[in-house]
Amino acid sequence: MSQKSVVNILNGNIIQRFEELYGVKEKFLNGIKILPNCYIDCEFKGDVFAPHVANDGVTIKIHADYVSFLWGFIYGSWVQYEEDFMKEELICQGVSLSRDVTLIQRAREVLDMSLKNRAYPCPEGFPSPNSGNSANERFYVERVNGIFLDALCILLFHEVCHIESGHFGKLNGFCSEKRIQCEKECDSYALRMVFRNFNESNPKQFNTSMLATVHAFASMMFLLKDPLLLNQTNHPNLDDRLQNMIDKLDIQGNHHKYYIYKYADVLVRHFRKCHQDVYDFMKIDFENKPVETAQDLFYTDLGGCIERLKFPVILFSPDRLGRNAQYASRKIHGYLSDVDLASNDNGKINFVAVENIPGFDENKSFFLYARGMFYTICRNDSRYYQNLYRKCEKKSFYYYLVDETPENLVPVSIKDHPSIDMLKENPYNKELSTNCYSENILNDTSITAVFSCPGRCEERANRPCKGMTGKSLDYILKKIHFGGISLNRSLIGINNAWDKIEYTAKTKRSEASDEEILENSNIERLNYELRYTNVAIAFGDKAFLALDYIKKNYRRNLIVVKVIHLSPRKVNTSIKKDMFGNDLVKGAKGNLKKRLCVVAENIKNASGGVFS
Repeated sequence: MSQKSVVNILNGNIIQRFEELYGVKEKFLNGIKILPNCYIDCEFKGDVFAPHVANDGVTIKIHADYVSFLWGFIYGSWVQYEEDFMKEELICQGVSLSRDVTLIQRAREVLDMSLKNRAYPCPEGFPSPNSGNSANERFYVERVNGIFLDALCILLFHEVCHIESGHFGKLNGFCSEKRIQCEKECDSYALRMVFRNFNESNPKQFNTSMLATVHAFASMMFLLKDPLLLNQTNHPNLDDRLQNMIDKLDIQGNHHKYYIYKYADVLVRHFRKCHQDVYDFMKIDFENKPVETAQDLFYTDLGGCIERLKFPVILFSPDRLGRNAQYASRKIHGYLSDVDLASNDNGKINFVAVENIPGFDENKSFFLYARGMFYTICRNDSRYYQNLYRKCEKKSFYYYLVDETPENLVPVSIKDHPSIDMLKENPYNKELSTNCYSENILNDTSITAVFSCPGRCEERANRPCKGMTGKSLDYILKKIHFGGISLNRSLIGINNAWDKIEYTAKTKRSEASDEEILENSNIERLNYELRYTNVAIAFGDKAFLALDYIKKNYRRNLIVVKVIHLSPRKVNTSIKKDMFGNDLVKGAKGNLKKRLCVVAENIKNASGGVFS
């Protein structure tokens, strides 16, 4: 790429915006020590990379191509969203508007250039940070510049947090879980720095910063040439990171909430389009089922399409043959198909794609450990793999595998291999005490919260009660005391009336039927898992159905407290007054917390003095 780039065009504006938000002048005038020797170093050559702290521990390095990619990505995607998607909605509602077709086409070309080159070269005659061919184009350029500067500031502040926290030289010594937690803390710090002076009472700047958040974290996904790399080892998975950062905005206004989640969903759908060959071959697509909110649509599409492409596995390869073979192992990411791709094998053959692992001899036998099972795998010699990944930076092998546990083929030494411990929190190991439907059930807990069934959020996190329902539970527990101690998730068990994952995009329903819940096998499972429980809180009708049956037939001394389910929709529609009897004003800030206080109070009242 030539030296004429977004960096050169904007010159010092990037640093100026960053320094304004960081308060460099105020800190300098007040004699407060700012980041020691901190400066931003820009590179123009080599592979594209997102901002990161350099080896000296105080310099933030950025790549000119990434900066230009970010600008082109924002312009191309957001202008299309505004001119094509949003105007189309307003036109359908009867608003007198017209779409600028030329503007849309040029924005599409900008986006295509940016994604193809992982950079936007600002070619002559195309939009750039200081030019546009029409009044409309110049209008959008000005606004894109604002979004772009805030997006880059978010990424820079993430690195500032690493510097201020003294992470340099320490992260490599942390386990993966701790490193991921550090990254999440840096993400939160970045949002606080950018949003600390803005809120929804300042809609123009708030909109800019909201869009900046979406683009900053979505850009990480769109830099990938292989969608299998969405899974990260030392960072939050990129799709999870996008969702978490948008959720952290805690948008209250319905208009803002609809706008941002709808836009995020448009980007998710475009991500699938960018990797269409992969998704089509895997037969993964969006369900396109009706949903109530844009947030639901975003969650459904993210979980139903993007998430299904990846899972953590361990690949084993022997370094010698026979009983005394030693097995090398490597934690990798891959995709295990949901459907049989070889019907002539009577459903016993399935399909897996994994990253190419240097150092593994593909001519030897392989064992794969995933979803709590072992598989034997062999190479598929079809040419499709070469065609599909010929442009990828990291190629992937495709394998056929026997979809059953090969007990007679897997040496005992593998079952006890240290690498298996790496996946003890694998989202697909349902046998463990923490899984998608239960938590702390093997501990001697006397209190258990019981819900209906695990859904999309629980499947992705491999923990029960996640998403907004989980946040609501955390808030309620702080309001409840047992034996003089405030409750939290570590002090209680969590379970579900139905242990199978249910959500529309996956199973075409959101929960099990009453008959399924009352099946002997399911009741026996739940009754056994509640063996340490004295008090069970039933969140919703399905949970109460199961618990009431267990109380009447097995555990007459079990205390069952019934309250409403904690889904935002149920809470918002069921509770119209706060705990003091005052009417809740629709759309007012803080309504959800007031409603949750009512739920907490109902739990206390229904517990017969157990809770205070």
